[in-house]
Amino acid sequence: MVSMEENTTQNQEAFGGGMAPSPLQNQPPQPGVVGVVASTPKRKNNFIALIIFAFLIILIIAAVVYFIKSSKTTNLSIPSITKIIGNSENSGSQEIVEATPAESRILVGGTEGWSTFEREGVNISFKYPKEVTILDYSDGAIVLRLWGPTQKEGTEFYDGLSMSFKVAKFEGKTLKETAGLKYLQLKEFSEVTPPVVGLLAGTSGYTMHIKGIFSADYYYVPINETLYLEVINGTKDPTKAGYSQQAETVLLTLEFKP
Repeated sequence: MVSMEENTTQNQEAFGGGMAPSPLQNQPPQPGVVGVVASTPKRKNNFIALIIFAFLIILIIAAVVYFIKSSKTTNLSIPSITKIIGNSENSGSQEIVEATPAESRILVGGTEGWSTFEREGVNISFKYPKEVTILDYSDGAIVLRLWGPTQKEGTEFYDGLSMSFKVAKFEGKTLKETAGLKYLQLKEFSEVTPPVVGLLAGTSGYTMHIKGIFSADYYYVPINETLYLEVINGTKDPTKAGYSQQAETVLLTLEFKP
């Protein structure tokens, strides 16, 4: 006769409800199965990180390319000639002279009775006709002005002698960069020739010509390691009264002071 206790144990084992653990429950997890489940999110995270890294590299490259392009504002190709004197559109010709700095110190005639501009703290001097008016501007420019017979007050300048001399600091730029930057500024609103190399006052520099309603010749020459001279010759001589020749003579008398 089977006891009640033994019968209960048999019934529990028959329905799988025994208290004893199954052999499978005591076995450790299968390494192969666990590896597949754990590796899936890890690979996904690596893929996302790779995409983010590639996107950052693209942004960096784009920023570098933009910076290089934006910094090339004054990279100009400037042809070379030996010397330019006068170069006024009203003089009828552009004088190009083969000369060395020492040879360019030529004697200038026709200056008898002219005055000499010299001022303490200004590193230049030149001669000019006595009837010329000299004006000082707040930006440091020294302007020579003499109206011609057809010039009218309250209109644009179109007859007479008009020249500007301005001594300025390089401010971290080379002379070529300074002339190139001015060329780009003038090019925004008027037709202007690219700067060319030439001599003025026996010193090598750059010159260019702006055309249009306001036409003028621009000169840039170094004075020393820290200063340069900007000369603007906007002289107009529609009646051939000699203003263009006077302006050229003023340029020939230009000298630099220590």
